[in-house]
Amino acid sequence: WPSPIHCIYSQRMLDCIPYPDALNFLRMLKARMAPQAQAFLSAGGLETEYGNSYPDRDKPLEKRFTRLTPDMAQKHDIHAEVCLYHEKDLCQLAEKAGLKIIRSWTSAFGNPKLIAQA
Repeated sequence: WPSPIHCIYSQRMLDCIPYPDALNFLRMLKARMAPQAQAFLSAGGLETEYGNSYPDRDKPLEKRFTRLTPDMAQKHDIHAEVCLYHEKDLCQLAEKAGLKIIRSWTSAFGNPKLIAQA
């Protein structure tokens, strides 16, 4: 990994790994970020069509990691286990990794997004 990192962009990758791994990954990146560097992060959302029937929906963030229901997996072509997020969950992840949230929002489709700074 380069050091320092000046920009991080992750478009819905963080939901593809368990929360503890996502936290460790972001902490590793944060340690390499230049002062004032920014990160754009997004994740698959619990407010999406597939999130509404997500089997781990009511589990704590740290314990969410499972496959979508078969109908939603087929419709959205998502067949691996995922950890889906609310906007507040994605902000919590970034803050625990040491990032400062500049702005967060949920897309019209229901995926949480944020911009954060080192």
